[in-house]
Amino acid sequence: MFSTESGTAQTPNLAQIPDALTPKDGMTSLLSANGAGSVVTSADYANIDSWIKGGSGNDTLSGNNGNNSIWGDKGNDTLSGRGGNDQLKGGEGHDRLYGDAGNDRLIGDSGNDTLVGSDGQDVLEGGSGRDQLNGGKDKDILTGGGDRDEFTFSSSDSASKLEDADVVTDFQDGQDKIKVTGGVALSN
Repeated sequence: MFSTESGTAQTPNLAQIPDALTPKDGMTSLLSANGAGSVVTSADYANIDSWIKGGSGNDTLSGNNGNNSIWGDKGNDTLSGRGGNDQLKGGEGHDRLYGDAGNDRLIGDSGNDTLVGSDGQDVLEGGSGRDQLNGGKDKDILTGGGDRDEFTFSSSDSASKLEDADVVTDFQDGQDKIKVTGGVALSN
């Protein structure tokens, strides 16, 4: 159901799964990386969701087109939810989280993280550290957390009215930055 390029894969101890990332009822694939820099990819099967946990190294973890819960844990990890409504949590380290299609929740946690939502109505939470947040298309909610954060908006965002635009919940003037690429225009 998955591949690893280094390290070993094992079933995680469910008692250690954070409540926000507990697998949902139904068919779930449980995968875990336990190496220094593992690559874990969940295969696509109809109606099967994945729960993937990284290890202490710099892991690359990818879900399938179902609803995935992916936790990077320690290290500088790269997490990709792919399709479905995914929950990604970076953990300790400087992580990169990519939600892809679906209504996703991305949590950077500690470290200087990069969170990219893509399509769907996403919730991005940077946590502590200097984070970069880009909700992508559709109406998203962005929370930078502590430190100096950067919020990116582009002309590919589909909002044409202010009420359809992304919402930044904790912008700190003089500390956080808003980056606009490709020109953004809103009308009432």
